[in-house]
Amino acid sequence: MERQYCKVGKTRTFFNGTNDVAVLQIRYNDFLTKAADLSYADAALREFFAHKASQLKKILENTL
Repeated sequence: MERQYCKVGKTRTFFNGTNDVAVLQIRYNDFLTKAADLSYADAALREFFAHKASQLKKILENTL
């Protein structure tokens, strides 16, 4: 038998087109709403979402 390698966890790069910028904007808005949502009891989780939103904002500012 030969070994088979699956592509689990394979990532693709962003910025292949204008559709990817729209996806980044959607993710940015999603992280912002999750960071502002008080139903998440854990403050560290809200900070994580805010940090991810700030990272996406920087990426979006550099591309636009």
